[in-house]
Amino acid sequence: MEIVITIKELDIKLIEEIKSLFAEIFTNEPWNDDWSDETQLCEYIMDLIGNRNSLTLGFFEDGELIGLSMGRGWGPFL
Repeated sequence: MEIVITIKELDIKLIEEIKSLFAEIFTNEPWNDDWSDETQLCEYIMDLIGNRNSLTLGFFEDGELIGLSMGRGWGPFL
């Protein structure tokens, strides 16, 4: 059986899925961050994906978000 991974640019329309996966990843080893404050988590994610320089990619398997690459673009890439 072939596994197909799709990469798509993400925006704030998928914020709930992004927050869920982000918290799932970073509250566990090796980071053990505390993302229990929903407001803080939402503001942090919005800071990354809600600006014009956002460069946020989602990795999907069978339509499910399974990975993220989040950051900001700059320079001639915008």
